[in-house]
Amino acid sequence: GWRHGVMLLRALCALPVCYFAAPPRREVLLPTLIAATYRNRDLLKVLVQDVSPHVLLLFLRDHLAAAESPAGLRPGGSFPPSALSASWRTLPPRETPARFR
Repeated sequence: GWRHGVMLLRALCALPVCYFAAPPRREVLLPTLIAATYRNRDLLKVLVQDVSPHVLLLFLRDHLAAAESPAGLRPGGSFPPSALSASWRTLPPRETPARFR
């Protein structure tokens, strides 16, 4: 039920920082978090306690732009390096995820 969803979401948010910073891991984790909270306000409230919505927004923006560009995906199906790689550590204090403070 809903409780198990909260527990799973909190476990995903508690993964080591390398899952948020390393592109191969981030390419799996962030879409998972987005899918888990899509159209679910209760789970979204849980998510934003640990992960900044700004991080998710940057991820989506970068991937949508890459998908729409003529070059699109890189060989092997991966996306080009993200602006998120450098920016997630430099978010303003109010937007820095609690986990990274």
